[in-house]
Amino acid sequence: MCKKISTAQRRDMGKPGNRSQSPDANPCKARKQHPYPSLVCWLRQADTKLEDLRSALQSASREALEKKLRMEQKKAETQIQQLHDDLEHEKAARVEVERLVRTSEEARKSFFQQSPLDTRNAEKKSTV
Repeated sequence: MCKKISTAQRRDMGKPGNRSQSPDANPCKARKQHPYPSLVCWLRQADTKLEDLRSALQSASREALEKKLRMEQKKAETQIQQLHDDLEHEKAARVEVERLVRTSEEARKSFFQQSPLDTRNAEKKSTV
């Protein structure tokens, strides 16, 4: 971060061979040019923090959206499975109803195909 620089150090910054001339030595390069060097340094730090917060917010927002998307996808898959199960149940019920209809039609046909005499004879034979 930015360090406080004494007046003597500021004077020496411009001298050749001074290590503090390198850009890495002084992160707040505008310090020697600005009348309020600490304010400039603070603004740069705040700007850096703001950029970090923006990127963190974008990352968190992206993660939240992905999480919400995964939850919606799971919910949709559950609904699809439920609909599939309901469809299978309905198909099985239709097959059972069709079987019952065929059975009742066959019983009705066989009942009406017998003559009344045949049914009486059948009753007499069963009682004897």
